[in-house]
This record gives sequence, C-alpha cells and structure tokens, in this order.
Amino acid sequence: MGHFLFTVISRLRLTDHDTENGHYFPLTQSDVADATGLTNVSVSKAASVLREKGFAHWSNRRLTILDETRLVEFASFINRYENIDISWFPQPGRLHLGRS
Repeated sequence: MGHFLFTVISRLRLTDHDTENGHYFPLTQSDVADATGLTNVSVSKAASVLREKGFAHWSNRRLTILDETRLVEFASFINRYENIDISWFPQPGRLHLGRS
C-alpha cells in the first residue's frame, strides 16, 4: 500500500508542486482496496502500519507523508514519473474545451 500511495503522490507532483505538506486524498479504504487488489481489512492494517512506523498519516481525506525517505525505502519505490515530459500539458487556467 505504501507503494500505491507513493505512486499517486508522484503523479500528483507532476502538476502540483505545492504538495509537500500533504495531499487531498478523497479515496476511501474501499477505493484503495479495489485499486490494489487488497481487502478493506488489509488496507486498514497497512494504513495502521504506515502510521505506527511514522511514514504517513491518512485521515479525513488528507494524506500526509511524514518520512518520505523511509517510506520510499520501505515500499521499494522507484519513481518512474519524475522525468516524464509534461511540457505539452495545458497551462492552468488556459485550458480550451472547444466552447465559445
């Protein structure tokens, strides 16, 4: 689950550079269970382990990474997103949806 959470965070950081103090995380435990193929109980236990180890805190639709370095190591996470070219993404506020 730590790997999943860090994957989501890494992708958020591509476009939102102000994510150091936490992230809006509207997914429920059921959503995370569905996305990872785990049970709700497994997700709950994994969230407790991440909190107890001081890696992350997930509560009230907010995910806060408390110790990024240790979480990356614990989850054996390799950030495959940090070098993605997003220069072609529309600039915020300049998205044109084809409407007049």
